[in-house]
Amino acid sequence: MSTVLLLGSGGREDTIAWALSKSNSVTKIGVLPGNPAMKRHPKVECVLGSLKDPNHVVQAAKALNADLIIIGPEQPIVDGCSDALRTAGFPVAAPSKAAGQLEESKIFSKHFMREFEIPTADFAAYDGHGAAQEGLKAWDFKDGIVVKSDALAGGKGVVLCDTHEEASQVLFDFMQNPNVSVKTQRILFERKLYGQEVSAFAALDGQSVKFIGTACDHKRVFDHDKGPNTGGMGTFSPANWVSPLALERIKEIFQKVADGMVERGHPYQGILFAGLMVDGDEPSVIEFNIRFGDPETQALVPRLKTDLYDLFYATASGGLSDLPPIEAASQSAVHVVLASGGYPSIDGTPINKGHVISFPENLEPDTSIFYAGIKENSAGDYVNSGGRVLGVTALAESRSSARQKAYATVKQIHFDGMHFRTDIGLRHA
Repeated sequence: MSTVLLLGSGGREDTIAWALSKSNSVTKIGVLPGNPAMKRHPKVECVLGSLKDPNHVVQAAKALNADLIIIGPEQPIVDGCSDALRTAGFPVAAPSKAAGQLEESKIFSKHFMREFEIPTADFAAYDGHGAAQEGLKAWDFKDGIVVKSDALAGGKGVVLCDTHEEASQVLFDFMQNPNVSVKTQRILFERKLYGQEVSAFAALDGQSVKFIGTACDHKRVFDHDKGPNTGGMGTFSPANWVSPLALERIKEIFQKVADGMVERGHPYQGILFAGLMVDGDEPSVIEFNIRFGDPETQALVPRLKTDLYDLFYATASGGLSDLPPIEAASQSAVHVVLASGGYPSIDGTPINKGHVISFPENLEPDTSIFYAGIKENSAGDYVNSGGRVLGVTALAESRSSARQKAYATVKQIHFDGMHFRTDIGLRHA
């Protein structure tokens, strides 16, 4: 029986804690720092502290006497937490800082894909605002341009532009505008890819790969994919429109990453998320993320039949080859995110926080609420404290039925300034 330390505090981590609490192999789950709603799960306790200092995380793991560490968000990986924990002797389900460059630097990722013949869009990379502006002058705008921040940007660092003027403004915003949250000194230009977007997930243990499943994220803040990009306003799983041949080619991409990282001397040991554009049977990688997606996790994990602890432990200990193929329910899942007023606050608009959240008295079967940006006030009520506050996941035999269940619950939740998309799950319907 095992004790798990889970790093993170959002909806992704709430979902992982919920799934781990159902495992017969787990006796205790410490979540650092967690959020107040996680205490509703059996076996779960929140651990006080910060993720910013890897040494503090190591001390927390020692105090908990953890048998397994799971890192939810990307920043602690980039900050070196997985390396520090492995050095201290802990099994860690997360890649090293070196392997984490697949997400930390979009330019690193593109060069890696070029080297190992992983299909992706043509690109050009520039250091500094002046060089990027000069590169922009030579760009053929017949199909527009995709401008990407090289640095981590919380899902907000990608903009599709149709004109030179639009792209030039994005360069200024990302590289020089103090009022914009995205900050980078390196920029990536990409050719536009055509097709349909899908998120795919696999576990890698350094050599072996186990494919986990697919989901479709809705990034734009408003219905019909309007408005700026967010961290994700909702998702559905599985992406059952992807052809069997395309799915096989996606699995081949994950194996190429595993093999390429071994060749580079940085074996990848953790969850890998591939954001892909699929055109017919041909997938191309848009980006890699070095962890489960948020909010994709909230739709994907509730469908899994495989014990999540077994999957994470095999990933951390190099035992994926001994694990049977990942099993998932045939049901569809739809997850709808409820956000605070002002989110995503690209331009520095204040997010409207501190409002009491009202909830339904009872939830339908196969319906869950997963919590992210919340706090408890002095009266013990939950109030919104972040951009994405919570989300509703519903499972049903069809995606249409799952949508109906999810939105029926959404209608029973309220806090001042709350907004959400009404079209989650309609894509490919």
